[in-house]
Amino acid sequence: MALLAVARHVGRQHPPEMTPLPGWSPPGTPLFLDGYPATLFGHVAADLRVDAVTATCARETRAVTLFRLLGWRLTPRAEALADAVQHYEAKGLRWPDAIAAAAKTDVTHLERHNWDR
Repeated sequence: MALLAVARHVGRQHPPEMTPLPGWSPPGTPLFLDGYPATLFGHVAADLRVDAVTATCARETRAVTLFRLLGWRLTPRAEALADAVQHYEAKGLRWPDAIAAAAKTDVTHLERHNWDR
């Protein structure tokens, strides 16, 4: 839920009509392009202080993969929520709508950790 909270925070910092950069369409859009966040989770990674140069060089399109490359460990619930947000963003939903739809994702079948609150 912490990752979802960060996504909500980042989403609120941008205009509500935000979608991926024009001409780019997730899931094939890298999270960072030329040192700048290009998708919602690119902005989430930047908010979490991921180095933009490193992220640009990685050319990752999936947030979970980028976080793993950086040595971060996400719980199965956090991974499912990150993938859900990216899925809805790829369908063209505005960021607030993608976050809201992902928040409704059923993750009750996944292992719960103390920090999954």
